[in-house]
Amino acid sequence: MRHQLFKLIVKSLLFYRKQVLNQVAVVIILSLVITGSLLTGFSVRSSLKEAATGKLGNTGYLISSGLRYFDETVSDKLTGATGVKCISILETEAVIQKFDTGNYKENVKVFGISNNFFPFHETALKYVGPGEAAVNETAASGMKLKPGDEIILTQKQISDLPANSPFAPSLGEIASYVFRVKYILKDSGKGNFSLTISQADRSTVFVNLTDISKTGRANRILVDYRNSPDEAEIYQKLKSVLTPSDVGLRVRNNKATGSVGIISSRIFFDENLIGNIRETIPSASPLITYLVNGTRSKTSLNPYSFAAGVPESIYPEVQSGRKILVNRWLASDIGVSAGDSVILTWFEPDRINELTEREEAFEVSGIVELEGKWDDPDLMPEFPGITGQVSCSRWDAGVKLKTELIRNKDEEYWNLYQGTPKIFMSYETGRQLWGNNFGPATAIRIPDGKEKEEVFLALTGNIDPAAAGFRIINIRDDMLKAASQSVDFSSLFIGLGFFIIISCLMLLALSVSSFLERRRDEIFTFFATGYSNKKIFYILLSENFIITSVSAFAGSIAGILFNFLVIKALNSVWSGAVNTSSLSPYTGILPLAGGFAITIIISFFIQYLRLRKYLKEMSGKESRVLRVPGREAGMLKRLLTFIVLPGIILLFILSFANSDSVAVSYLTGGLIFAGLIIAFRYFLTIRPAVEKGNEAYLLSLRYYAMYPSRAVLPVMLLASGLFAVIATGVNRLEITRNSLSVSGGTGGFLIWAETAVPVKENLNSAEGRKRHGLIYPPAETMRFMQAKRLPGDDASCLNLNHVSSPPVLGIDNGFLSEHKAFSFESLIKGADPGDPWKLLDVTPARNTIYGFADQTVLQWGLKKSTGDTLVYVAENGEKLNIIIAGGLKSSLFQGYLLTGDSLFSEYFPSVPGSSVFLVSGKKDYFSNYVTLLNARFENYGIEVTDAKERLSSFFTVTNTYLSVFMVLGAFGMVLGVAGLGLVLMQNYRFRRREFGLMLALGFEGKMIRRIVISEQVVILAAGLLTGFAGALTATLPHTGKLQSIPWISVILIAASVVIAGLTAIFLSLRSIRREPLLASLRRE
Repeated sequence: MRHQLFKLIVKSLLFYRKQVLNQVAVVIILSLVITGSLLTGFSVRSSLKEAATGKLGNTGYLISSGLRYFDETVSDKLTGATGVKCISILETEAVIQKFDTGNYKENVKVFGISNNFFPFHETALKYVGPGEAAVNETAASGMKLKPGDEIILTQKQISDLPANSPFAPSLGEIASYVFRVKYILKDSGKGNFSLTISQADRSTVFVNLTDISKTGRANRILVDYRNSPDEAEIYQKLKSVLTPSDVGLRVRNNKATGSVGIISSRIFFDENLIGNIRETIPSASPLITYLVNGTRSKTSLNPYSFAAGVPESIYPEVQSGRKILVNRWLASDIGVSAGDSVILTWFEPDRINELTEREEAFEVSGIVELEGKWDDPDLMPEFPGITGQVSCSRWDAGVKLKTELIRNKDEEYWNLYQGTPKIFMSYETGRQLWGNNFGPATAIRIPDGKEKEEVFLALTGNIDPAAAGFRIINIRDDMLKAASQSVDFSSLFIGLGFFIIISCLMLLALSVSSFLERRRDEIFTFFATGYSNKKIFYILLSENFIITSVSAFAGSIAGILFNFLVIKALNSVWSGAVNTSSLSPYTGILPLAGGFAITIIISFFIQYLRLRKYLKEMSGKESRVLRVPGREAGMLKRLLTFIVLPGIILLFILSFANSDSVAVSYLTGGLIFAGLIIAFRYFLTIRPAVEKGNEAYLLSLRYYAMYPSRAVLPVMLLASGLFAVIATGVNRLEITRNSLSVSGGTGGFLIWAETAVPVKENLNSAEGRKRHGLIYPPAETMRFMQAKRLPGDDASCLNLNHVSSPPVLGIDNGFLSEHKAFSFESLIKGADPGDPWKLLDVTPARNTIYGFADQTVLQWGLKKSTGDTLVYVAENGEKLNIIIAGGLKSSLFQGYLLTGDSLFSEYFPSVPGSSVFLVSGKKDYFSNYVTLLNARFENYGIEVTDAKERLSSFFTVTNTYLSVFMVLGAFGMVLGVAGLGLVLMQNYRFRRREFGLMLALGFEGKMIRRIVISEQVVILAAGLLTGFAGALTATLPHTGKLQSIPWISVILIAASVVIAGLTAIFLSLRSIRREPLLASLRRE
């Protein structure tokens, strides 16, 4: 029996092969799009994973000291402790310039490496010698470099002392080196090595570490991923091998007090490191020594002395509060004695590490002799610009000193006593006055008779890596996770191909209906010969399952070609969406099987519904009774009257009252779209019952009242395609006048600039302008919004990977608040919408601050919402929670997390200056500004970008996606137009008997042709009207102008629809003329 049924099914499929091929074509296209989209997503993520592991080489864990440095030998000791290969490198940024041509490249990644770098990654290249450089292909092609060329590399000076630390020398913050290019590295030779999460290729230079760090300081350790211990074990092993000297601490004997002292190459000790040392050595006591600009009595002034806040454990004579001890030399110089008052002036670092002069009165509680513990030059920190200088007038304290105040007696004191403090106070008082973002102490003293070797050994193995600035990151897992959670191109392309899928589903439904209608007589025969409804259903369903399975399989195979073409397009014409050209097509069983299964399920579901409905009608006694107004018409009428119409009116008012609400506008347009479809459906239901007179027209209406889907489906097909094209075109992002305004995406700024070497000075101040030559026209018309930058992974739409730690900018939020710059898409509850920027100065809890990000970054890059929290590690090793308090509308800051400069400097004090600049001024001087900035900041590696071009580059990604949608939408419209022709031709075939009967009753052929034409014109008009009305309502309120509509595309689509309709009408009319309808009726 089953064998007979199988033969029957096969013969039926062969006999009705024309109708079967229609279904096959539709399902193949459906499967092709779905499977191809899944393969595209699989290919993108596989490419990102391959790129991630390729860039890392053999790196598993990354040990980073952030903004600090350590001795490069730490990695060798860690290798011995763990048994796993570890190497130290120095990661920094620079600008490189070709020596002979002067061409330069900004923001180049530089890696200072030792002889073990390339062997660690098992590459053919083994060594980059002193004075040599290896550059990757990206840098070589961009600057036309070849082996033997010389380049100048300019970067910030590698120093443990932050350049913006109090009294850091003003000279030497920039370092330049000349290298000869020795190698051009391919990706296989680790030219693509990177520690950042991004698919983009970056210019990279590898040099010998000792060339750019004379003292052998590094800031990263790479741990081999093979047989690597876990994070906890690495942490303990690192702690066990760290010595004081590794982290810039020096232990020395102090003769004046007979104690052991600890000093730091960073000058200041932060709180956590002090706590760590005191846990190991409880008797350790911090002290702080600071440069005082002047000590003034009623009669005299002493310039430039050191004052020390000392511990009571060593200096019990000091008193708390504003009471000081002065040495005999100072007392004699300014004529004071115990009980007198003096005024001290000094430069105080504010919250953004800028020095401002402050003064305060103190009482002299006593005079001490310049001997013993009071004669201790070691109390003065080893400021690089002061220590070792032959005279006071040659000090480089990082600030402008009034050298004319320095007297011969001051020089004599310096020659005899060096930096021995003249003023002493309690440590707590000194801490309150001079403690800063870098720390509350400049030295630690251990007074209980320990030897320096004993202290050194006690600290070895007990220095907390976190307190020393180390952070252990499973960089390999992080990169693979970022790639796995990258932009979902599967969903994206299914969404972009949504109209194709919808068109296919509509066409499939129509094809199944046509297939069943063609077999109507055969199905009646089944009923007449005793076949049960269930058995007929089984036969027809089996036939459709065979069609679907074969077609879905063929479509899945074709999806491989679709994927290949899409990946090729993403690497070329659509590269604006992916910011790379290195994606590769991958084929996986899972996406192939998934596409096949999804197609089967969707197609089979539609076939199941159509079959069930058709057989129910065929088996019913009144399956061909005309629908008349009644319950169905009443329901449609109530739906239109009480829901659709009031909703349209309400939303229409809201959309124009609040033109910024895109959601309301599109909801209004969607409701109008649905309302017109329902109205058209209602028209088909109600019209035949009320129409009088024209019998031919009445017959036509009754046909569509009987089969409303044969009119409604083509109307929906046309309308949805038109709606999609208009909405897509309108949403293309372009630079408008509003974008250039203060509240727009550029914030009213003309220029976005970045430097490889941070700029310490405030460029809006007279001193800063003078220092950098910005005092001549038209420089005086420029205003700078400066921002400090903490490196991170690019979170803009240009990065496909999922990023959890974007770079942080410490911005001048006061400047932005004053100018009311930029606009916000969302704000946290409680924020002041009139001045959101002031929120960046608020600390809602300990180690918690607020931040802003571009709304696009939040939604797509970070996958976060307003109110969520990002966790960073502050420079002192503690966790820093940054609550996302708002999302900016599309802005220049895309890719960054914004915080206030004050709080930024508090948690990341070693960021030495500003690396990002927004410049405002007069538009007419734009080219002058660019020339001036490039000239004045050439050594800082400045990269100047037109603000509107930067904003436009972010729009490119969105516009590329929209272009892809337009291409796929055009293909969908081709299907839609083909479907329209199919529907119109099918409608004619279904009505041959009706037309034959009309001829038999005396109707003329001219009348029948007029009926056919009028019906199809109504369908075309209804589709065009619905699509236009819905799309215009959805887009006009927030665009405000008809010019934004892609009229060319709309006209082309409308024209193609009309042509397809007229072609179908022509073919139908030709069939009417050629086919003997009466003979056909007799056959029936």
